[in-house]
Amino acid sequence: MSVLSTVLFTIATELAKQAKDSMPEIRDGEIIQHEWYEDGIYYRETTFNGKVFQNQYDFRKRKSSQIIIEK
Repeated sequence: MSVLSTVLFTIATELAKQAKDSMPEIRDGEIIQHEWYEDGIYYRETTFNGKVFQNQYDFRKRKSSQIIIEK
């Protein structure tokens, strides 16, 4: 891995950690289904007790939010 690739990977890892640390902790029995980054927002979709939750972290606003997308 080149020096540039290493630096970019390190930055991406730190930004992902910042987003995850801002989101609610994973509850016992909660399962991460999908994680992705789109248009400045980091998304994490989980299932818990038959419900689907979507957590979002907006890097521009430095703010997280959670919604239930399916009951």
